[in-house]
Amino acid sequence: MLSLIPTQVTSHSSSFWPSFETDELLYSIVESKQVIIEGLRQRDQNFLNLVKKGIYENQKSPYLKLLKVAGCEFGDIELLVRQNGLEPTLNKLLAAGVYIGWEEFKGKREVVRGGQHFHFREADFDNPYLARYYHVRSRLTSLSYTVPSNKSVSL
Repeated sequence: MLSLIPTQVTSHSSSFWPSFETDELLYSIVESKQVIIEGLRQRDQNFLNLVKKGIYENQKSPYLKLLKVAGCEFGDIELLVRQNGLEPTLNKLLAAGVYIGWEEFKGKREVVRGGQHFHFREADFDNPYLARYYHVRSRLTSLSYTVPSNKSVSL
């Protein structure tokens, strides 16, 4: 584990150097680059997995309603991503009305797409596959908190 807490500050220096082993830093940089490269390599497939599970297998998803209005099935998105890539696919979805503005997301404005009207709440966009459980730990205390589905919490 890297220690980024300074071990000393010299009187003739206006800055200080963190205490860590060079090999640890190098390993950390190399490992970080590999994680980023792998994430980018799997980006398209990760997006498709998210769309399939988080939208098409989640009947409560607001995006599912917008995709239906746009006449877009999962196979359509999959084909677009495979043929054109993720960015062009996202642009086509945007042009087809599959997007949510800030005020629509906050529930302050009705969503109107293709002559259909929807009203969403911020909580409608919550990922049902993520736990609503937070665990915070410090040297002095440990706190666990389950967040009710209709509440937000600042810790």
